Amino acid sequence: MKTKLKVYKDSKELPFFIYKRIMQTRDFLYMVKGYDPDEGCDANPEEMETKFNTLVEDFVFSVNESTEEVLNHSNYMLANLEFNILTFVYENIENLSICQQMLTKRSEEIEIMIQENIVTDTDVEDCIKDISIELKTIKEIASDLLDGIKVERNDDLVVQLKKLKDKINFVEGNKEKYKAFMATNEIDDESEIDIDKQLINVFLGLEMPMPDENKLTLYQFSIMVDLAIERSKALEKLNSK
Repeated sequence: MKTKLKVYKDSKELPFFIYKRIMQTRDFLYMVKGYDPDEGCDANPEEMETKFNTLVEDFVFSVNESTEEVLNHSNYMLANLEFNILTFVYENIENLSICQQMLTKRSEEIEIMIQENIVTDTDVEDCIKDISIELKTIKEIASDLLDGIKVERNDDLVVQLKKLKDKINFVEGNKEKYKAFMATNEIDDESEIDIDKQLINVFLGLEMPMPDENKLTLYQFSIMVDLAIERSKALEKLNSK
């Protein structure tokens, strides 16, 4: 007597892992519970494909559309955060640059006075030492501000500011690009969304550990997607205040 095959009935039952395996292998026999490709089964592949398509047709479209939204919001938030950090660093280094230029100018004036025998090295020894210490401190503060920022370094803060400005303009362009994608619900990639990236983006957005894909159902994943979107929008609103 043939054993009756048990098939996944809906998205609340279908594990995310099985959904991913079907999408990646196009082996629709995974719709049969406990299916092992090495052992095979008596199910009709075309019938299983129909069942799978019926189960996920509207559902997957909604999930894909939502994860695109999560991705766009995440990219926008990251670009906006980077823009704010770079702007903060730029403004502070701009102030340091003014101090650096003033001290450098003062040092040059003292050097001229020494060459013209207006003063001796001994007369301005303490002043020269103080200027040297202050210039070193400025350099250290600038280095600390730039720590973790991917930009070419330069001891001349005027040059450093130009490099930072170029970086800011680039990041601002990305920010506006993702903002436009959010408005039109498009993505920065015409290829199909990678299933693993969908999962990673959603749980990173929620700041949650990655789940056991065997225990996570497709329906539960869709709930996580909605929560990630809500959280991203709330953070964006908070950031815009």
